[in-house]
Amino acid sequence: WDLLKKGETQRADSVLGISLNLCWLLATVAEPFIPSTSAEICKQIKVPKETLFIPGEEKDGKFACSFGPPTKTWAEAKVKGGLFAGHKIGKAKHLFKPIDAKALPGFRKKYGGVGVESSTPSNIF
Repeated sequence: WDLLKKGETQRADSVLGISLNLCWLLATVAEPFIPSTSAEICKQIKVPKETLFIPGEEKDGKFACSFGPPTKTWAEAKVKGGLFAGHKIGKAKHLFKPIDAKALPGFRKKYGGVGVESSTPSNIF
């Protein structure tokens, strides 16, 4: 908001645009591992799941990313990736619930593995 207060609207637009495209990219890479979180990101930034991919092509056995300038339509975004200028997002909300410190011993016992007895909230945070 400091940029807007200083009258640097073009820079503020760029920062917000890059931030939203990073959220879109996070949804893309998270989808195979935490699909429900990816879907929630898509819902919050109002993007169709069909646009979740890393744009580019295979060249000489290597992947070359071609993430380019902002797109103008969803059809173009499906080919190039990214969000287009003027895109309207939804209401933001937390993606994950905070973990209560009182629940940590139970999580450690269930998921902690070897050496879990020595872990305390003070040495993991």
